[in-house]
Amino acid sequence: MHDWDKASEEEKRVYVTKNIDRAVRKDWLKVYYQPVIRTLTGEVCGVEALARWQDPVHGLLRPDEFIPALEKARLIHKLDSYIIRRICQEYSETVLTGHHVVPVSFNLSRMDFQLCDIHGVIENAIREYKIPKDALHVEITESMMEKNEKRMHRVIDRFIDFGLNVWMDDFGSGYSSLNVLKNFDFDTIKIDMVFLRDFDVRSREIIKSVVDMAKRIGVHTLAEGVETEEQLAFLKSIGCEKAQGYLFSQPVPLDELQKRVRTKNYKAESPARSRYYHDIGRINFLSPTPFDISSEESYEEEYREGQFPLSVLECNEDGTGFRYLFMNENYATTLLHLGFPTAQSVEEEFARPDSVIREKLFSMMKNSRESKERKTIDFILGKNHCIGTVMWVADHPTGSAYLCSLMNLSDNRMVSRGSALAGYTQAICMLYERITLVDLNTMRSENLFEAHQTAERYNERPVPEELKDFAKAEIYPEDREEFLRFLDMNTIEQRIRESRYHYDAALLRIKSGTGNYEWNYCVSLFAGDPSERRVLICVRRTSERSREYLLSKIGGRAAASEQPSKWGFPAESLWENFTINSDTAFFWKDTKRRYVGVNRKFKDYFGMKDLSSILGKTDEEIGWLVDPEQMVRDEEKIIEDGFSTYLAPGSIIRRGEVRGIISSKFPLYRDGKVIGLLGYMLDTTDLKVMGLETGPRLQRTDAITGSVSLIGVMESVLRYQDSYVFQGTDFVMIIFDINHFHIFARDYGQTWSSHLLREFSDRVRAEVGMDSVFGRMNGDHFLLVHQISDREEVDRIIERVHKAAESIEEIDDIPCTVYLMEGVAVYSDHKDLQAMLNAAEEDLKRSKELRSRKVQK
Repeated sequence: MHDWDKASEEEKRVYVTKNIDRAVRKDWLKVYYQPVIRTLTGEVCGVEALARWQDPVHGLLRPDEFIPALEKARLIHKLDSYIIRRICQEYSETVLTGHHVVPVSFNLSRMDFQLCDIHGVIENAIREYKIPKDALHVEITESMMEKNEKRMHRVIDRFIDFGLNVWMDDFGSGYSSLNVLKNFDFDTIKIDMVFLRDFDVRSREIIKSVVDMAKRIGVHTLAEGVETEEQLAFLKSIGCEKAQGYLFSQPVPLDELQKRVRTKNYKAESPARSRYYHDIGRINFLSPTPFDISSEESYEEEYREGQFPLSVLECNEDGTGFRYLFMNENYATTLLHLGFPTAQSVEEEFARPDSVIREKLFSMMKNSRESKERKTIDFILGKNHCIGTVMWVADHPTGSAYLCSLMNLSDNRMVSRGSALAGYTQAICMLYERITLVDLNTMRSENLFEAHQTAERYNERPVPEELKDFAKAEIYPEDREEFLRFLDMNTIEQRIRESRYHYDAALLRIKSGTGNYEWNYCVSLFAGDPSERRVLICVRRTSERSREYLLSKIGGRAAASEQPSKWGFPAESLWENFTINSDTAFFWKDTKRRYVGVNRKFKDYFGMKDLSSILGKTDEEIGWLVDPEQMVRDEEKIIEDGFSTYLAPGSIIRRGEVRGIISSKFPLYRDGKVIGLLGYMLDTTDLKVMGLETGPRLQRTDAITGSVSLIGVMESVLRYQDSYVFQGTDFVMIIFDINHFHIFARDYGQTWSSHLLREFSDRVRAEVGMDSVFGRMNGDHFLLVHQISDREEVDRIIERVHKAAESIEEIDDIPCTVYLMEGVAVYSDHKDLQAMLNAAEEDLKRSKELRSRKVQK
């Protein structure tokens, strides 16, 4: 063919199918990118990757000229597999050159799942180029799910299990969109561009309904085919989070996209902000109850769908800066009536140092962020009585975003509700310190009054859930059963009705702000007409003298007691208090030298969440003794001969660090027979034992991760060297480097990066800390030392560390994927510690250079 435009469809099909392998081999296939815009900010928050064929003879082929041909010939998987690898390669190249990167979405063909292991293709490409899993989004069209629904469930679940977001493309283009949305889990739906072509009232109402429905089921939204500013403004007003179309750009090559970003035509959204805006996107601005307000609220009819006065307000950490990210029409109207014609005029009011509104607003925001609940305040502005409500939504590196509402009570029926509420509280707030209203019809509670302004941590959740959490966190253990009885929602009405004075009461010990449990007198009574099934729970602290009187009135609970033993106190109480409060680490074992139990100090010393990792195991099986032979011999003598040891020295691995210890052990008898051994240990590395100054100890501990510093690791390595000399036990030194850590630091800041280092260190120590020394060298370099019996063990320990790193899915609510590079050296190859360390560093350097060449190839 010499004239492509005049060629028939069949001629084009034959050319494409005959040349697909050559196109892959010679890089005729190109990836073009079309930006996706965040409607809230106008920033580029992602790109869609699209395939193009740059033919050396016929020029740029249109997708509709080669994609259908490849699908018909059952060769489409060759195109998609190549494009996926190119996406990962170009993403990695972009990171290496220091450019900002945003997530990339790509479309798959239904036939990909029939013709190849497309999951494996994607997973292998991600691992090969070390791409963060949250950087890729898989788009699946509705038509792919028309047949074999069970198979598509498996397909989507595998993507989700691997950690990828799955989007539904072209939502609304078919007849089964709602059914598909009901049956499958999608992170985002892309609203088909057909709805924006005829931008009339009907199209707008359909798009509003789609966005509202998606928000209600927790799905994010993106609109395709945006071509006008009017369309963009509409999408932003209804809370559609993202937009894509020719208004912003046609698909372009990567270098052209990067050029536009550099010339400030676009601004790329930072990864730290991406999660922030993603969380804000959960807000349903179209809901009549955006704060999850009960449908029985009196003002619901006043603010029907889309009319509730809402805004999203951003606030700096110190309350010195406020910025509106969004406000709907009704909120803007309310501001206008209050004398603020624009958002900027309100922001200027907040900026004034003497602004009373700012102080109240910031205090309310701070409380909302701490309690994760909405907060409401009423205030007078001119002649207007207003209610402002804020609810924390999301954090960014220097502040937070809040959903806000503002209502003028002087102008609607809310004033009647406000008066009624005031009537409740004024009558009893002089007597009680905390008043909670429980609606037995909805099983919801509302904190009406809090004298000491403590965080309302259990407010506005289903009451049964509140009670369990509150009892666990706030009620003295011995009083929890009585607390749950007193607030049993199934019997509370009956108890109040049958009471002589029409209220029920209890005396409970509740945690105060000082951390102590103090006696509180609690009363439950009907709020108003009993038929409304609304109950007030009133709480106040009580003195010791009044406690005795109240106990006599409401029926006190006798404290359980044990009979004193020959030691003057009950034996069980003595042992229980000793094991709980002793600052010495105790343990006890059976006659097979297997751990049966340990005390709290022992558990805390090793950082154990539970005892499953040691119970029923010997020290050798756990692998935490550096040289177990002498300890084994001693314990066998204790069990077999009734022998005792005192202050025997040894070395043990604790949280990735070798620690010197001394231990004492003696036989445990019952009826004259040895049933095990009991022992205790002291850490000779601890300053309290050694009597050293604080300097050396601080130098051995890394300030950022809390793990061992390089000095501490190398001190431990000297013991491994002695073990090699005297016992012949070889060991390996592995330096681990977090891939692209400098990109993490640039995009998310120092605090987030420090949290990543600490989380990585904690996870690795939890995985290998029982039998390896692990600590931080500097920056993002960590050093692990492990005794080995063969070279294959090196691969196993590396695999365990990679597993620990890749188990990290997010830090501070920001998704991340952690990949590692490593350098390895074995002591027997060098027989010199400095040479060994140099060899490990050189091996790491070679690994990095090989990867860089591979990415840029």
